Amino acid sequence: MRVMGVIAVVAGHVWDTELARLLIYSWHVPIFFFFSGYFWKTGRSVTDDLRGRWQSIVRPYLFWLGVLGMLFLIAEYFRNALSLKDFAGIVLGGSYLTRPFSAFWFVTALIVASLLFRFFERFPAWVGVSITGVGLLAAYMIPEVVSGIPYAAGVAIPALLFIYAGKACQQVRLSGARLVVAAFVLIGVGLLFAISGLSAPLDMKASNFGTPVVSIAVAVCICAGLTLFGLWMEQFISAVFGRLIGELAIGGFMVVLTHAAVLYALGTQPNQIIPDFYLALTIPWAAAVFLHRTRLSGWALGLPQRLKVPPQSVTPER
Repeated sequence: MRVMGVIAVVAGHVWDTELARLLIYSWHVPIFFFFSGYFWKTGRSVTDDLRGRWQSIVRPYLFWLGVLGMLFLIAEYFRNALSLKDFAGIVLGGSYLTRPFSAFWFVTALIVASLLFRFFERFPAWVGVSITGVGLLAAYMIPEVVSGIPYAAGVAIPALLFIYAGKACQQVRLSGARLVVAAFVLIGVGLLFAISGLSAPLDMKASNFGTPVVSIAVAVCICAGLTLFGLWMEQFISAVFGRLIGELAIGGFMVVLTHAAVLYALGTQPNQIIPDFYLALTIPWAAAVFLHRTRLSGWALGLPQRLKVPPQSVTPER
């Protein structure tokens, strides 16, 4: 499901049709916040959480912001298009960043939301939910102000709703036919509302949370359905296919950060899907697989370098 979410993020930056927006924008960003809640582990301190996210998220963010930022500024300089706005975007992050940094806002929003969620753990649940509700109300009423807060920190507050929803989904105890039926019902109902226009798509970067209440409910339905579908599919995945999916999932974060740079280099226009969409997926993913096996893995992917296990390290049979 993470891999599918990454593909949807790239597709959302290539296709610009109304149908694509209805099908993709309703869930492709919320699902990553939802997963944060679904895999949430209680009992950690804010300091421990920050330390862990520095390793896994902040370092890749800074690494690719530096690498792509330098290349972007050089390219804009030779195009005679360099301006102070370009520098300001790199410094302020969030909605101030455009291509080739299209998805960078999401990283800082997720970090802020996760740290806030960790902080709210020490209080009764209604405290965090209430503050999240106020943030959502502000997003509906003054979206320009909320999205204008640097590093998408303003968007992070209403986005907490999806983390709460994912955390609640931990309590679901279904299996077999009930699990897959629940998954298809949730996904089907969510997509029906999205395609019919009853629920407007989300554009969280611009602090646009769609149709009040309805779009949030649709996003939660689709995210929960996809999560349950993933649980059901787990029983059918072979060890070999599982390793392949695992490798793709490991490189997914780098793809999210760097795919827009490929689109920028290609000069991709809306709906120019062949071959730009495939190149924006395959080039970063192939680079991620390679970098995972180098010393740059910690900075580029946020993960330790993958090392081959030497034959002599395998415990022999007795």
